[in-house]
Amino acid sequence: MSRLSGLWSSVGLPWVAQVPGRVLEVGCGRDPISVSADTVVAIDSNILRLAAARPRVSVCGNAGALPFRAAEFDAVLMLRFLCSVRDPLKVLQEVRRVLRDDGIIITGDHVASKFPVLAAAQRWYSREFRQPRGLCSMGLDPVKLLEQSGFSVMDATPLTTLRSARVIRAVKR
Repeated sequence: MSRLSGLWSSVGLPWVAQVPGRVLEVGCGRDPISVSADTVVAIDSNILRLAAARPRVSVCGNAGALPFRAAEFDAVLMLRFLCSVRDPLKVLQEVRRVLRDDGIIITGDHVASKFPVLAAAQRWYSREFRQPRGLCSMGLDPVKLLEQSGFSVMDATPLTTLRSARVIRAVKR
């Protein structure tokens, strides 16, 4: 079953379906995204998770040092991934490097709530319970991170009433 299901698929799938060429899925995990592109390459740092990524091309590697040539991909997909890395800016810089000019990145993550009380609770919960256990942070601002990394955000669609998750589509500047 694809991770692009439920709320994620209703927003993300139309964008993914329109991406031709070579696609890189960063942090594919056990449940890679099903897309119809010319070539899909899945990368994850855990060799055991990559077994589920077959029959696509799969690579065991670090998202902060992608083992690909510059401008090798037309699109990059990252779902529920940026929130789980220690240095999301470094990952986005690497993604930018491997994307061709005008390449597309589609990411979906939990994000910091726009409601101050909920945002404070997310930060506290992430700091006290999630991050010490190696789990994801709930307080990201992926739009800001993408813009800092040289992307122009085209769409940022909230997925829940509380707006605590978004699918974002951006293009390399």
